[in-house]
Amino acid sequence: MNGMETAMWRMDSDAALRTDVVMVWTLDRVPEWDRFLECCAWLTGVLPRLRLRVAEPPLRIGRPVWEVDEAFDLAAHVHRVRLPAPGGRRELLDLAEDVGASVFDPARPPWRAVLAEEGESGRAAIVIKLHHCLADGAGLRRAMVALLPRSRRASLRPPGPPPDAPRHASPWEVAARGLASDLGSAPGRIRRGGTRLAAGLAHASTSPGDLPARVDGLVRSLGRTAVDPRRSPLLARRGRERRFEAVEMPLADLKAAGKTAGATVTAAFITIMLGAFADYHRLHGRAGGTLSIAVPVDVRDGGPEDGNNIVGGLVLGGSLKEMGPHDRLAEVGAMLRRARRTPLAGWSAALTSLFPVLPVPVLLRATRWTSGVQDLKTSSVPGVPRPAYIAGARLLSTLVFGPRVHGACTAVLMSHDETAGLGLNVDPAAVTDTSSFGRLVQKNVGAVLALADPART
Repeated sequence: MNGMETAMWRMDSDAALRTDVVMVWTLDRVPEWDRFLECCAWLTGVLPRLRLRVAEPPLRIGRPVWEVDEAFDLAAHVHRVRLPAPGGRRELLDLAEDVGASVFDPARPPWRAVLAEEGESGRAAIVIKLHHCLADGAGLRRAMVALLPRSRRASLRPPGPPPDAPRHASPWEVAARGLASDLGSAPGRIRRGGTRLAAGLAHASTSPGDLPARVDGLVRSLGRTAVDPRRSPLLARRGRERRFEAVEMPLADLKAAGKTAGATVTAAFITIMLGAFADYHRLHGRAGGTLSIAVPVDVRDGGPEDGNNIVGGLVLGGSLKEMGPHDRLAEVGAMLRRARRTPLAGWSAALTSLFPVLPVPVLLRATRWTSGVQDLKTSSVPGVPRPAYIAGARLLSTLVFGPRVHGACTAVLMSHDETAGLGLNVDPAAVTDTSSFGRLVQKNVGAVLALADPART
């Protein structure tokens, strides 16, 4: 595991910091159970990590490693249920919440899948829970694009070679290997982070006289990122319960809406969320203020350690003042462009090399401190840009519910073919009126999409 994956795995020691990801794949029909099981077994062959479990070093100092689960049993990971009446979207999301609340057995690979039949509609869904250390959004997309077939009758390709992972490494071997790797790689990654930081300072300064002001601005920004006071007092409480909400929309319409303000799909979806939170604050008599928004930044640079979960992060302050959707979209687009030019994202990612050598209590306390001030965590992931099938059923849409990690809400936008799915993992202790909040999200989806198609208003 790399440094970020190590932190994600060990944060499971605190229920409020767990980094599991729940996906819901909606299907146009119920696949035959035997064919579905055959497909799942095939996937564990072509994606060998699905048969690997995590082995920790003594005292949990150093990096964990992946090892083959010699007693792997597909029946322990794959199940099926029938949704309670009326078997609609709310019942499906309730099931996803329950699956998300379940705890992984550390002696098994950290994933599970549930095939859910949706009442009398003849449709179905697959609820998938996996630990974030297995893959990030980019890794999931690569796997889905490569493996999901284009037709109902597609045959399964032969699985690849067995997993290349230690089968009988002793705990002390794991510790020695991991510690040596951490001590060897941390200086290099931090040095590269420092190089990116210095290059960013130089690039952003138009003249030597600008450099002191730029340094001062970045130092202030780094301080705000660590102890950002801009979080909303209305959303300050935290709990362990989760409430899932979801909205689907045409991807082309969302892209077109973003273009009306020269902004991206990511900016358009954050505008939806920021508008919903602004409305929610006014509903509760708290107009104005700011929302603390965490935005991931991919900092893969092609180095030997690049793979899954190579990301940095920035914390931004979104305005909750009342404004029209076009003005808010333009403001969010400009905010994201400024943020992604800062070298702080690469620096924060470099520091993750130190995570494996941190004592777990220190890691947990630091994560609660930095993550608890984030009102909204966001992520935008492009999905499979074409029709796709699994076990003969067509995949209609993909919803992703990301980990909150002590935040008030996590919003993930993932596209599939022509549909964009927005999944929300909401903390009911922070957002106490979840029903009203869900309606406000729907309202703001309509307002943003209407920028490209006024007939929607």
